Amino acid sequence: MGLGGARARNLLRHYVRLHGLQPLDSARLDEWLNQLLYAAADSRIALDLQGATLHRFQDQIWLTRGAHAAPLNSLTWQGEAQLAWGEGKLTFTQVTGEGISAARLARAPVTIARRSGGERLQADVRRPHRTLKNLLQEERILPWERDTMPLLYCGEDIVWVPGVGIACEYQCAAGEPGWRLVWERLTAACQ
Repeated sequence: MGLGGARARNLLRHYVRLHGLQPLDSARLDEWLNQLLYAAADSRIALDLQGATLHRFQDQIWLTRGAHAAPLNSLTWQGEAQLAWGEGKLTFTQVTGEGISAARLARAPVTIARRSGGERLQADVRRPHRTLKNLLQEERILPWERDTMPLLYCGEDIVWVPGVGIACEYQCAAGEPGWRLVWERLTAACQ
């Protein structure tokens, strides 16, 4: 950020006020500004204020609101059209020739779980299995959302990751019954 100290403080004050939050006192404002501007580029900055959190990601400031409900560790899907998950919901729609193969999902119990680390996915047959961490980074999924997003599993296999895709072996063939999944986060981040 190329602004001088006074202008940067005014900008942060304005940003906080613009989003309907109470103004920061001078000491807290300076502390936050210091963290936002001078922490290492890969630092996960999360500053809490009045039910909102201020984040920094790729030289931008983001504000999230909401209760930040802790996601479940896992949940079994039994054909429901919608499932609540943490701060959002998963919607399952029956389709033909697209999405996740219904026949392949029927082979083992289907669960929704959050990341535990080390997961790998192959969403394109022309590319190797890749770490979920790298795929989420490439898709620019916000860091604070990565650990709370739902992942779909069939048995031990990771099948679907929102914003990334469907594992190759679970992709629906033409004319085959399938499921389209949509993850909708009910709390949004403001830039």
